[in-house]
Amino acid sequence: MPLILHQAKLDVIESDIQYYLTWHLDIIKQRYHLPASWPCSTDVEALTHMSSGLFIFAATAARFIDVADPMGQLKILLNTKSVTGFSPLQHLDQLYSQVLNTAFPNISDHLGAKLQLILGAIAILQDPLPPDQLEDLLECDVSVNGYLQQLQAIITVPNDDVGVIRLIHPSFFDFIVDPTRCQDQHFRVDPHEQHSILAEKCLIMMQRLKKDICGIRDPTKFNHEIPDLPEMISNHISCSLQYACRYWGVHVCSGKLSNNVLQLLGYFCSNHLLHWIEVCSLLGYLRNALQMLASVHACLEVSAYPCQIRLAKLTYNPFCRSVKMHI
Repeated sequence: MPLILHQAKLDVIESDIQYYLTWHLDIIKQRYHLPASWPCSTDVEALTHMSSGLFIFAATAARFIDVADPMGQLKILLNTKSVTGFSPLQHLDQLYSQVLNTAFPNISDHLGAKLQLILGAIAILQDPLPPDQLEDLLECDVSVNGYLQQLQAIITVPNDDVGVIRLIHPSFFDFIVDPTRCQDQHFRVDPHEQHSILAEKCLIMMQRLKKDICGIRDPTKFNHEIPDLPEMISNHISCSLQYACRYWGVHVCSGKLSNNVLQLLGYFCSNHLLHWIEVCSLLGYLRNALQMLASVHACLEVSAYPCQIRLAKLTYNPFCRSVKMHI
């Protein structure tokens, strides 16, 4: 008979969680050369009880303890005022809040705005990016890695420029976008606002597009006839620009159609539409590009802005004919 995890008894799950915590904390103890008596069995049992049967709580707590000063970090968790109620999410939310507040105590509005931009982007991105490419897309004047080093309990931060930044668990996204769960405005993210920001950043990024961006110099060649095409793409089209070309429409449709987004969209359609088609062709993304543009067209048609409808009519039909000829 298959075991359905959410139907398992709490004491069975907590037994597994306690085993996991004991094992993980023992590794931490050896790494930091801590006393053999640490942690005591009472502390492990208390941490197990706080998990309320959620393995993600246990995993996040273990990573939080492992960031630095394990003995101090464990005390912080155990000294946290117990939440009222019986929802396991309340304990997880409290842990997420503790991680954020420990990393950024007494955060200023200025720092909070930058952190919101970075956290929101990581949570909303359709594909993860390396730290330097995320900085490029967001036009950051600060180090993304520098902001995230203290958040490794909830975010995977690569040690090089090849690995990508990822959320440890999607539950953190659910937490930071819900005002009833994430009550600190410095950390809370508005998904629609974040999509609008990323739409603007993508449209600005695509202003780097130009004719024959890879220097192929022969528009009659098929992609398979171009030697070393993947290397050429890597050398001439950054990951951040590739991301913008693939997903600008997703962010436009999911965000707020502000005047700034509309102006950038108008500039893109007037100056870089054919350049974008070329890049989508090189990336093998033409069919998806047509579907995305259809979605953007639908979003603009139902909008209350007359200029959007005019923009859609001017660009959509000729673009579709052009793309269909290339597919």
